[in-house]
Amino acid sequence: MNAGYTKYQEPSTITPIHEIGVFPALDDEIYNANFNLTLPIFDGGRRMSNRNIAKASENENKAYKRLTEQSLMQQIA
Repeated sequence: MNAGYTKYQEPSTITPIHEIGVFPALDDEIYNANFNLTLPIFDGGRRMSNRNIAKASENENKAYKRLTEQSLMQQIA
């Protein structure tokens, strides 16, 4: 993914001259912005694998939290 933004501050002609002696208006602030996003259709199961790894890590953290709570309750009792 990439993005860009450009602001031109010097006066620029924004429309071509179609008649001799008739000049178009000048604009002193011209903006240009673009945004591109690329997402592969098939990535070999990498996204699903990363998601499964994240879920396993989350479950491990929950189990560790339960173990800590139980250990604390045993110490108090």
